[in-house]
Amino acid sequence: MTLADQTRKDRVATVGLVFDAEDGATTRRRQIVKWLRKAGFKPPTEPLKIATSNLDGTTVKTAYLINPHGQSRGAIESLFIPQMKKAKHWPCVESLLECFTETNPSQELQDKIMVRTFIAHRNGRNTGLNAAFNARILNCDDKNFDPVRRFLKLLQRASPIERRAKRSSKT
Repeated sequence: MTLADQTRKDRVATVGLVFDAEDGATTRRRQIVKWLRKAGFKPPTEPLKIATSNLDGTTVKTAYLINPHGQSRGAIESLFIPQMKKAKHWPCVESLLECFTETNPSQELQDKIMVRTFIAHRNGRNTGLNAAFNARILNCDDKNFDPVRRFLKLLQRASPIERRAKRSSKT
């Protein structure tokens, strides 16, 4: 079932997409616009903007965010680097990274290596981002995540279901 079909069937009012800018923000934007058009949606003019589509009488709002927002390249892992550099075991991560730099990895891969190493050093078991959040090793409180918070608020404001729920809770 396509996203457009799923949207019609389940009466989805808002669709939000988040992608890394690993291949470059411009390239990623073109991919998102192409994908949305192919799926039958009107693409937003730029990240953090809402576009309204009509799918056979069903109104759907779409928005997207490319991470890290406002940067030409990068991955979500890049957003965690500033908070990691404050940790006492950051020098261990830097030392390990020196071993990898001989192969000249991209900055995005280096950031992924640093984040996974940081998590492994603190957690030891699972090096995934979800595990790091659950173990309170990393958080999304840093100002680097402000675009993500703005994106979530944008989606929340765009959803008519959310607005109805707010009105009914005031009565």
